[in-house]
Formats: sequence, structure tokens, C-alpha cells
Amino acid sequence: MTETPYIPRLKEGEASFATKMCFLGIVNNTISQVKLAIFMGADVNFINKETEKSLLCLACTKEHEDIGIELLKHDAIDITSIGDYSTGDTPLHIACKKNLPIIVDIILNKNPNTAHIFNYEGFLPLHMAAQYGHERCVTIILNKNPQTAHMRCKNGNLPLHSAIYNEHKNCIESLITAYNNKNIDTQNYTMSTALHIACAKPSNESFDTSYTVKEMIVIACPKPSDESFDIIKQLIVKGASTTIKNNIQATPLLIMFSCVNSNNEFNNFITKNPGFAKELINAIDKYGNNQLHLCATCQSINDDKFDQYLQFLISHGVNIWSKNKDGKLPVDLACDAFTTLYNEYRTTKLPYLEKALTIQERVMHSFLRVTSPYTPYAVLSACLSNVSLPKEIITHIAHDYNQINSETVVAKKYKNDKTYYDDFIENKENIKKELRDNPKKF
Repeated sequence: MTETPYIPRLKEGEASFATKMCFLGIVNNTISQVKLAIFMGADVNFINKETEKSLLCLACTKEHEDIGIELLKHDAIDITSIGDYSTGDTPLHIACKKNLPIIVDIILNKNPNTAHIFNYEGFLPLHMAAQYGHERCVTIILNKNPQTAHMRCKNGNLPLHSAIYNEHKNCIESLITAYNNKNIDTQNYTMSTALHIACAKPSNESFDTSYTVKEMIVIACPKPSDESFDIIKQLIVKGASTTIKNNIQATPLLIMFSCVNSNNEFNNFITKNPGFAKELINAIDKYGNNQLHLCATCQSINDDKFDQYLQFLISHGVNIWSKNKDGKLPVDLACDAFTTLYNEYRTTKLPYLEKALTIQERVMHSFLRVTSPYTPYAVLSACLSNVSLPKEIITHIAHDYNQINSETVVAKKYKNDKTYYDDFIENKENIKKELRDNPKKF
């Protein structure tokens, strides 16, 4: 038994007989009835109050492309006004969403400026086409209005970002080249570039935009899809910068490392793609900062992941002792940022500064752990240069080192003390010396 489809009821007195006839012809997908109704003088711009859609938008929503084409032949058809009062969509928005390229082409031939109209959510028709991966619609719009490739929606995303969020590789190439690659490093309102978004893409499901990139760093994400890695490679080939930082001071590489649930997936990508790995890992920005410098002020970290990230960079040849053009080591940047925040917090006592200070403290200690002269590897090299130790023992020593590192122990001791920051900063060197002289006291 089949169900009778719901037909929205037209209000009496709202439309002529011919207009009602046209409406019902669209609902029933009967083009001959629509043609006759138009011949009889139907109002092609009629908007039904129950559907909140114009006749053209209703035809596009139901994917009746031939009926839409017939309506567009009418000289009086309105293609610039809102056709869907519930969403603010124009007929072009809906045609892009429903993948009706012929209608897209006809509308743009009538009025190219319709490509510049935003709906209630702040999306252009090109955003819709990119979001749903409708390549022909994307191509038609770009051929007639290439400048729309660089227009933002309400959250600052370009159509390129919309395509990357939903892993539509078929649209990405067109969206980059349409603006001569000038939009590839454009940042949205969270300061994320296309490469940040690609690196934060967690799985082969449609991207859940309720997560911010900041949240992606501290949650465990599912296995990334092959499409995600392919898009990352695609963007790097096109010249995407690997050293730009977003609003939490994270580069695409840090985002990628943090969002992969299994390090095996990440390492496999790095191993199989040495050229791309070099672009990601060994890049240096115009100020001489390597990836270690660039993560020294990250504002959102998972402690274990961040320690792993530092070790990963060092193991792949990023020099922890490299100085940038200002003569600063990565650890210097981490400590300087902590000191600056501490001084600001000490003066203002603002809650948001305390939170930022706490995060920067964790970043600082991570750097201090890997740069201390008392690392297990330095100790072993100095004391046991001719002795070979099993990996298990080295791992055990490294674990113990992290527990007794002077900076970390002092931090743990004073963490719950209200005078922690004052005591630690002002007396840090004396406290560390006391720890080294009498570790049992701590």
C-alpha cells in the first residue's frame, strides 16, 4: 500500500485558477499542466504561504528541472528575490543544492549578480554547490563569477572551505584555480586556513561543524579517511602554507597530529609521503621559526599528545636548538610567553588570563623537559658512553626523568597553593637548586 503524497493546501482567494493549476502541476510533476497554466496567465512569482516557497523554488526543491526551465522562460520571472522564506534561499541557492546545472546556467545568463546574494545563514549559492559537491554547478558559477570564490559566509569560510569540510575533492581544484591560488591561505574567523580545516577533518563522515578546531585538539578523533590525506596533499601541491597559525596558535601540522587518534595512521602518511612530510615538518616561516618555535605558544593542548608532538618533531630532524631571526630558541618563546602572561595576570587577576597562563605553563614545562641538560639521554651519554642498555631500561629512565624533572616537580608541588605563581616565579632558581641538592624534600 502506497501513501498519498502530502499536497500543501492553497488558501482560497490567494491565487487565480491558473496559478493554482500551475502550483498543483509542479507538485504532481506534470509539465503539460504547468505549460497550460502559464499560457492561461498564471502568476509565476506566486509564493504559497504553507510551503513558503515561490513556484520556481518549489520546482527546484522537488528537482523538477524541466518545469523549472519552463518557468524561467517567462519574461516576468523573479530570480533575485527570496524564493524560500524559511531559509532565505533564492532559486539559484536551491538549484545549486539540488544539483540542477541547467537551471543554474539559465539564471546566471539572465542575471549574473544573483551569484552574490546571501541567504539567511550567510551562504552564497557557490557555498551551497561546494558544500554538496556539485562540480558542474561550481564550474558554471566560477566561469561567470570567478570573484565569488573569494567571498566569505557568516563564519568567514570561503566556498573552498565548505568543499574541504565535506571532502569534495572534485570541487577543490576549481575553487583554488578560479582565483589564481590567491585564496588558498585565506583565514576564516577562527584564523584557520584551508589546510587547517583539511588537517582537522576527522573521518570520512560529513564534517560536524559544531566542533571548533580548538575542540578537535583535545578530543579523540576517529580514523581519518584517505580523502582527508589526499586533500592535504592537494593543498600542499597548490602552495598552501604549512606555517600559518590559527587563533589558538596552532599550525596545520599540530592540528593534524592532535586529531589523529592513532599515531600509526599519522606515521603511515608521513612514511608514504616523504615529500609532503618535509613540507609539513621541516618548513620554516619568514621569521626563521621552525615547527618547534611555532608551537611554543599553543593555547590548547592535550599534555600527552603535546609531549609526543615535540618528540616527533625532534625525531624528524627539527632542531630544538635552532634560533629564529630574533635569536630565540623554541624554549625561549615558551618561557617568554609564560612570563608575559604571568605579569599581565599578576596585575589584572583576570580569569581568562589565569586560564591562558595555566595552558602556557604546561607548554613551557613540555619544552623544559626536552631541553633540560639532565635528560636521560644526556645523562646516559655522559656516564655510560660505552655501555649498551636495553630499550626497556631507557624507557624506564625516561619515565622517571619526567617525574623528577625540576621544573615539573616544583610545578606539581605548588600547583594547589594560592601563592604558587608568586613563589615559583620569584624564587624559581633557589627552589630548583634546593631540589637538586635535597630531592627527598620534595
